[in-house]
Amino acid sequence: WGCYVDNCYSTGSVTGNDDIGGFLGENNLSQGGSVDNCYCTGSVTGTTTTGGFIGTNGTTGTQTNCFWNTDVFAAPGVAEGSSDGLYGKTTAEMKTEGTFTNAGWDFWDESANGMEEIWAIDGTTNDGYPFLNEPQGTPVDYVFTNSTIADGENACFNALNTVTVAGDDGPVVLENNSVVTLIAAQSIHFLHGFHAQNGSYLDAHITTTASFCDQAGLIPDVLPPVVKSQNLESLVEEQALQPDIKKMKLYPNPCSGMVTASLTHCPGLSELSILSSSGAVVYRTYIADTPETVHPISFLRRGLYLVRIRNGASTLTQKLLINN
Repeated sequence: WGCYVDNCYSTGSVTGNDDIGGFLGENNLSQGGSVDNCYCTGSVTGTTTTGGFIGTNGTTGTQTNCFWNTDVFAAPGVAEGSSDGLYGKTTAEMKTEGTFTNAGWDFWDESANGMEEIWAIDGTTNDGYPFLNEPQGTPVDYVFTNSTIADGENACFNALNTVTVAGDDGPVVLENNSVVTLIAAQSIHFLHGFHAQNGSYLDAHITTTASFCDQAGLIPDVLPPVVKSQNLESLVEEQALQPDIKKMKLYPNPCSGMVTASLTHCPGLSELSILSSSGAVVYRTYIADTPETVHPISFLRRGLYLVRIRNGASTLTQKLLINN
């Protein structure tokens, strides 16, 4: 009730009695919610009010630019209620990018429908149907363990939050002439069991530009000198001389129902996104020159999330524990 569902898909089969649909059983959103840019492909079996996409659409339930597979469930798309904004397509059509981009869906390889790069399709992944494109293909956390990077191999590992190397799950060995890049937005942890052999090269750094492995480019032929450490006192002094450094604070944290985001030195328009542990964007809004904003999160399940702020060329991230 009052929910807003967008950019989702369902491929599973659904079986039941009344109000059965491939995507939703009953869409009766009395608070003005809607279903946008969603599709389903699974078989649907029901006794009454059975639709390929929705079983029953209430008087206020709406959908926009949604699709269901007519080769799997011929008709109707909605058994009872309005089917405006819903389209039945064959399997071949639903495995064609143009079917969705013509309806305004934002895919990673086009810009006419936006630059958020929400969807992707490659003919293989997800049985050839569109799938949600993880932001920059980057997980929230990445554990690099029980691996050997062989002589001459070039590898890159990244995370929106933390990269953890080695530990109890097994050692990590970099052989002679191997090249490894580690990129994280918050921290990189080296645990016991990490071995870099003589002649190997490791570049581990915290990104300040939201550039990860897919933007890192090729390792140069002549490797740069390695900076082994920096005096902590000098680093603190350097940071003190940067009064306009951008900051984000979330409170309360943990939270339930609502969370307040406080931004410092983030002029103009900022994009605030909440990402699940799998890297999927579950909430997105835009903030214009407002130092503090309150965001409803009661629709999110209990768990650990990542809040990301994009302001100009800068990206800020912070963990958020939701106890709904």
